[in-house]
Amino acid sequence: MMTFWLYIVYHIFILVCAGLLRGFFDILYDEDIITEDTFLEWEKSEEEPEGKVTALKQVVQFFKWLNEDEEAEEDI
Repeated sequence: MMTFWLYIVYHIFILVCAGLLRGFFDILYDEDIITEDTFLEWEKSEEEPEGKVTALKQVVQFFKWLNEDEEAEEDI
């Protein structure tokens, strides 16, 4: 079952113009509005609503950073 915040992540990119999605993801993460786990769940989910591939292309660096941060925490 999709959580409310996961639903929000799925649909944010529909409302955002190209190139702005990374900034929105940064803000949502930095302000603790959407958790790291929710972002990672969305990235790895097999559901592919319209526009997800395009959105993922815009936020490659965000997820690279998020995954590196997660790996660093595991090393501690």
